[in-house]
Amino acid sequence: MRSFLAKLCLLVCMLAPAAHAQDDTSPDQAKALALEYNKRMNKMLSAGSTPADVDNLFALYSDDFVYNHPGQGDVYDTQYLYNNSVKYAKAGHFDGSYQQQITRMIVGKNGVVLEWVVPGSDGSTRMTLIETRADKIIHIKEFW
Repeated sequence: MRSFLAKLCLLVCMLAPAAHAQDDTSPDQAKALALEYNKRMNKMLSAGSTPADVDNLFALYSDDFVYNHPGQGDVYDTQYLYNNSVKYAKAGHFDGSYQQQITRMIVGKNGVVLEWVVPGSDGSTRMTLIETRADKIIHIKEFW
């Protein structure tokens, strides 16, 4: 029995890293996700956006996605953000004046840091950390 348990533990230890590796996002995949996020976010924030644009953006997020903006004390889960985004799209609050233009990227395994500006604003840069798992965004943390 002891030999069986030792072999079982060894097998689990050998398979655990392989299972975790399936959740990894290569730097190229993380970059592609970040660029797609930026494109879809800007579309959602455009004048005339619809709930379908919100759905398109949120399709990039994992089920356990979390948005965090420490400077404003915001921590939101997917459902809260989704509901507010749909409400704003339906009410026509998105007018296209707030568009994210990426100025620099730092790309790594399982994540990307974006530096961006809002054209026509005061020119101050903003920073967003996008963490990924497999083909989804799991966490966005904004610093501005």
